[in-house]
Amino acid sequence: MKLQELSHHSLRYALTRTILLWSGLFFTLLAIIFILTFDDVRGYTMQKVAEYRLNYQTQEFAKHLREKDATSIGEESDALVQDPEIAGIILIDASGELLHTSIHDDHLSLDSFSKITPSTLASTVYDTPHLHLYESNIPDSNIKLYLVLDDRPITRAIQTSTLITGIVMLMLVLLSIFALHRVLHMQIIGPLEQLRTIISSGESMPDKVIEQMEHSLPSEAGEILETYDQLVHAEHAMAQRFHDMLDRVPGCVWSASADLKYSDASARSVQVFNYPQSQLKGLDLWSWLPDEQQRDINLRQLHEAISTRTPSLEMAYCIQVGGKEQWFGENICLHYAKSTVSGENTFAGLFGISNEITQRKAEEGAIQGMQQQARKMEAVGTLVGGIAHEFNNMLAGIVGNIFLLKSEFEEGSQSAIRLARIEKLSNRAAGLVDQLLAFGRRSRISIRDVDLVPLLQQVYAIESAGLPSHIKLRLDITKLAANESIAVRADSSLLRQVLTSLISNATDACKQTSAAEINVAVIDVESNVAFTSRFPQLSDKHVLCLCVSDTGSGIQSDLLSRVFDPFFTTKEVGQGTGMGLSMVYGLMEGFGGAIELKSEEGVGTSVHLYLQQSDSQSDDQGQTALPSTLHYGQGETILIADDEQMVREAASDMLVKLNYKPVAVENGEVALHHIEKHADDVDMALLDLIMPIMGGAEAADKMRLIRPDLPIVFVTGYNLSEIANRDLQLPKSQVVTKPYQVAHLSQIIASLLHPEQKPDDS
Repeated sequence: MKLQELSHHSLRYALTRTILLWSGLFFTLLAIIFILTFDDVRGYTMQKVAEYRLNYQTQEFAKHLREKDATSIGEESDALVQDPEIAGIILIDASGELLHTSIHDDHLSLDSFSKITPSTLASTVYDTPHLHLYESNIPDSNIKLYLVLDDRPITRAIQTSTLITGIVMLMLVLLSIFALHRVLHMQIIGPLEQLRTIISSGESMPDKVIEQMEHSLPSEAGEILETYDQLVHAEHAMAQRFHDMLDRVPGCVWSASADLKYSDASARSVQVFNYPQSQLKGLDLWSWLPDEQQRDINLRQLHEAISTRTPSLEMAYCIQVGGKEQWFGENICLHYAKSTVSGENTFAGLFGISNEITQRKAEEGAIQGMQQQARKMEAVGTLVGGIAHEFNNMLAGIVGNIFLLKSEFEEGSQSAIRLARIEKLSNRAAGLVDQLLAFGRRSRISIRDVDLVPLLQQVYAIESAGLPSHIKLRLDITKLAANESIAVRADSSLLRQVLTSLISNATDACKQTSAAEINVAVIDVESNVAFTSRFPQLSDKHVLCLCVSDTGSGIQSDLLSRVFDPFFTTKEVGQGTGMGLSMVYGLMEGFGGAIELKSEEGVGTSVHLYLQQSDSQSDDQGQTALPSTLHYGQGETILIADDEQMVREAASDMLVKLNYKPVAVENGEVALHHIEKHADDVDMALLDLIMPIMGGAEAADKMRLIRPDLPIVFVTGYNLSEIANRDLQLPKSQVVTKPYQVAHLSQIIASLLHPEQKPDDS
């Protein structure tokens, strides 16, 4: 039986039961009242009947007595006792003489009485069941009329009338129930049947139908109907919004039945499966895959998950489509329901989200390649940095000894000329060390705000003049505001070197291409999840992108992963060292930026330089030239601490030449002991930053506890950015890098020993 019919039957049954219950209670109450008041009602009724009879008969008998018509009295009395309720009529005079008797009831016998008196008559009637005696004087005579009534006819009459009334009332109750059922069917059950039909269809009711049903239903039911229709509209709207939301999910949301067939899918099935929703329903899982082997693998994994009651399953697989790899990723949730037969959880269906993740896999591969490249560069950079540090120590000794030797030979002599050649070679070696440090991100970088437009224009003017005639260099800075100064965080000279190196590489790539172009442009940065995942160090920065592209020969795809490796080059033997792109990579990392290279063989190459943009104006003033004038001392004592003996000796000899008194020790610990013993005799400390046992920074901290005013010069083979890392920003201290120029070192020493005197750099 249908639920709606059950509800209707329940409503009818409930109403009928309620009416019958209250009717039964009402009839029971009436019966109790009837039983309790029956004697009073019967006595009251008989009293009224007796009063009526006595009043009427006394008048009649008085008239007959005045006419002395005894015969009429007897006839009339005999006629009256024919009524069922009158048992007898007796006339007795004042002397007790029985004048007349008319007896109807067999129980009343007066024959045994020789003389009837009112008392004997009353006693006889009282002892006879169902009889009641009433008396009254006949007017204008001394005769009394005694009326004996039988209560049985009156009792039957009362009982009969009560029974008929009860039957009539019961019929009214049944008629009311029938009428109620009729009204219930017309007002509620009929409209509910119509409502059930509409509900089973799952459609919203038209307004006209709602109005008709509201008129036919009671007002309360009409409100319920209106509320239901509002709920239906809300459900349809929510379902539509839910489907719209699923259609906007970046993937296909689908469900499948326990027999592993698609039961539903979102609109993204076209993009992911190449199947529309209508065609996908009813198909076997993964039947859209062209690779049957992969389909079998997926089904095997799913069956294993079902057998082990696994709640979820993640899969990523690759197929070949048209000779290209296509990746898919799926997150599947398995549903289990308790069986009514066995009571155990059985597989009931599944739903999942499928995505075409080819692009994501490519990005992840690129990110992993960049991370691997970064780790490789970090490892090689650490090695190169260490080598460069040691090489700088050697160069410091070489430069110092060259300075000493130059003073021993006449200018223009063969020895002086040879020393000049050695000095030039030393400077070239120092330049090579700078390249090594740039690769290892330990170069002497001075980060500041660089005005980009003038720098680009300067590079364009210089580089375009030297290009072959078939190569055109173009500069596009339309993305930059023409009336504003755009500054980036970099070292201006090194940024010029980066651009020059990239343009040089592009020129070499375009030599075999007719009408080639090299473009230097400022382009928009795609600030999205893919960009921040590739370059997390720039995620919260305002980034500007410089693109250097060419239409040259491009780079082979199998060589792209090696372009930033040190000493790797695609040029012929003798045409390049391979330090170009690796140096650029290190410099961009040193700037706090990033580099990205894209190339296609036969099409060209583009290199994207991502630089942090500064909100402040440029403070780039160019590179300050090193001083060339020597500054001499006044015999001050300078404590030298360096773990390289040749460097200590060269530094000591240079200081002697500069009129200082050097004291050389092999590490910071020995230098500290010397200060403890001769604190007042030392005017300055020249400390190498990295030494065994105790480095220069630690030694300086402890020396300042003894001599807070002691001037200190730190010497390092690394870059100047180590000052911030090692917290060397102490008062009355400066840092120089190896190999240092003697004139530069003499100026720093003079400025610290005599700050009140401004050194003359002329």
